[in-house]
Amino acid sequence: MNNTTEVLKLIGSCAGFLAFIWNMIVYFGSRRGGLEVTIGWGTEKGNLSTYLYIDVVNKGVDTRVIDYVSIVYLDQKPLKNGRHSTDEYIVNLPGLSLKRGEKGREKIRYQENTYLMDLFLNRKILFRVTDTLGKNYDSTKLK
Repeated sequence: MNNTTEVLKLIGSCAGFLAFIWNMIVYFGSRRGGLEVTIGWGTEKGNLSTYLYIDVVNKGVDTRVIDYVSIVYLDQKPLKNGRHSTDEYIVNLPGLSLKRGEKGREKIRYQENTYLMDLFLNRKILFRVTDTLGKNYDSTKLK
């Protein structure tokens, strides 16, 4: 009977260790994915006015919460110091919680901000989305 108890303890400790290893693999694997930020153009159906939009898609396994969206001026070096506020015209994305595969979109009426339009069209800025984990995701695509 004593040998059976020892074998069960050994099996239990091995199972616990394997469960711990599996949880660590899942945890770190979920951190590898992230947000994908895409910039694009859209047109209103009613009045045919154009707008700029930012799409943020969660490509990771776990839920991500957007902390803030900022503008990075590409002519400022280093780019890490180029964070500038977008609170005036990006209001829906900060605080948005995205589960796996979900997408958030923010329309920017760039006609109301000609300075922003000029900077973006001349490729002098990009948008940087930061999640609550402190990771930065830069917009790289223009649809």
